[in-house]
Amino acid sequence: AESLDEAEDDQPIINLVRAVLLEGFQEGASDIHIEPQREDFVIRYRVDGSCFEKTRVPKSWGARMMVRLKLLADLDISQRRLPQDGRSQIQVGKHRVDLRVTTTPTVEGEGAVIRILDGGRELKDLSALGLREEQLDKLTRMVRCQEGFVLATGPTGSGKTTTLYGMLKGLSTEQNKVITLEDPVENVLEGVTQISTHAKIGLNFAQGLRSILRQDPDVILVGEIRDQETARIAVEASMTGHIVLSTLHTVGSCESISRLMDLGVESYLIGDTLQGVVAQRLLRKVCPHCRVERVPSQAVLEELGIAGEGVKFYEGEGCTQCRDRGFKGRVGIYEILVVDAEMRGLIQNQASKDQILQAARAGGLSTLRE
Repeated sequence: AESLDEAEDDQPIINLVRAVLLEGFQEGASDIHIEPQREDFVIRYRVDGSCFEKTRVPKSWGARMMVRLKLLADLDISQRRLPQDGRSQIQVGKHRVDLRVTTTPTVEGEGAVIRILDGGRELKDLSALGLREEQLDKLTRMVRCQEGFVLATGPTGSGKTTTLYGMLKGLSTEQNKVITLEDPVENVLEGVTQISTHAKIGLNFAQGLRSILRQDPDVILVGEIRDQETARIAVEASMTGHIVLSTLHTVGSCESISRLMDLGVESYLIGDTLQGVVAQRLLRKVCPHCRVERVPSQAVLEELGIAGEGVKFYEGEGCTQCRDRGFKGRVGIYEILVVDAEMRGLIQNQASKDQILQAARAGGLSTLRE
């Protein structure tokens, strides 16, 4: 700490911030948390959906790290009392890595969260996402339609964008004009026109979507439906010969229909345009390097409604490969709701979520829990 304070330039802090960002990328972190505590700053990485502490730095270093991050993200370094959002990029080998930087004031000082968006990673097509054969068939038929609306739903960090990009890979052909509107653009796709929203200058999802409709698109990807205006424009675009892909924050596929109605979209419009909904989660996988066979207690099996006969269960004991957590990597699970003629009638008649779920299960829907 003394040598840092005596340094005439900011090179030690620049090196520290770069090391934190570089190691976060190399360890596969989706987010880096820089959190002020009473005595120091804690740096934590979120890997495979859960956080772990990487290191701690003295309070004086942490404050200077925050200044460096603000400079990288083009934020106001003098503003410490209000939250700020910004973006930056770093080059790691051949990878162009986008960073979304969010700062916030706390009682112990100013902290930050850095979302790492690896725009250089190879994107997967639908067949590589771990879908079961019948699920892949349903999803492929959904996006082959000449027009309509397809939603991917789930909480933040559940892989919705990866699924949508998988759909785009199949739709991005010489015959199709594909335009995306994202906040921000997470991956650069060859042959696709991609637009980043910019709230400060008024380029939000609704404004951008209006502009896109004048660009003669065949396929439109809207990063997220957040408000009534965006929802209405997206649904209306899907009625006029466009395929519209988007995401929505709901807990399941049937709940998405209720959510669209809550946003003020008329039920007859949803029934006419919605082709299907993909609800998904990412589940942690037991580490293959340290897993051992275990027999769960009968109480746990009964609580979860699982039959334990003839099934092997494994638990990770923890090793260096998984940082002693017992989990390494994640796997996607999917619930795919196809909107057929019967479902359209239910939606247009404003059926309840339970009625829609009942009809979907009768039509072969496998829920996330199943």
